[in-house]
Amino acid sequence: MIAIGLLIILVLNIIYAIYNLKKRIDVWNIIAVLCILAFSLVLLFRLGTIPTIFIDEGNGMYDSWSLAKYGVDSNLISNPIYLQSFAGQGQSILYARLAGTFLKILGYSIYAYRLPLVLVAITSVILLFNVLNAFDVKSKAIFLTTMIFCTSPWLIMVSRFGMDCNVAPFMVLIGTLLLLLSTRLRVGGVINNRIIRNFYFRFNCIFL
Repeated sequence: MIAIGLLIILVLNIIYAIYNLKKRIDVWNIIAVLCILAFSLVLLFRLGTIPTIFIDEGNGMYDSWSLAKYGVDSNLISNPIYLQSFAGQGQSILYARLAGTFLKILGYSIYAYRLPLVLVAITSVILLFNVLNAFDVKSKAIFLTTMIFCTSPWLIMVSRFGMDCNVAPFMVLIGTLLLLLSTRLRVGGVINNRIIRNFYFRFNCIFL
């Protein structure tokens, strides 16, 4: 369910980004979109091998797979809210549930386990682009902000390690950006605006 929600937000924001690009097409916005595409390719490049797997990531991956396949974690606890792992270091349940859907579909692999976090990071940057456009920020400022995000070493690093602590900042960021977008979103007529704004306003509560 969490994975479906993430994919819905990603698809909606890609559609809205295309809408914004058509509405405010200029050189700076086009370059900003190219930055997002380059950022996405960098995150996806050799995701299953670079970096090498971290011990907490391995524990979380096995717990996520166990929950998705058998309904219990590695300690045979059903519906856990906190994952103990083999040494008791523990992780929260959010990322394990999110990644479980991808492990079911794509199989038991590091790539499948890390992919959700990459999608979360890409969603965050696209959403930032949409919010800045919704608030009528100058295109050059949108490009500079997008470029800073897309070239951030920290952002690239945390997006390639599938761990619960790494997904937490993105949840707060996405929730905040959805809240901002719900106040300024304009697509079509008044009725369409109200429906879409209400949807985004309610959806941000899931992340916050």
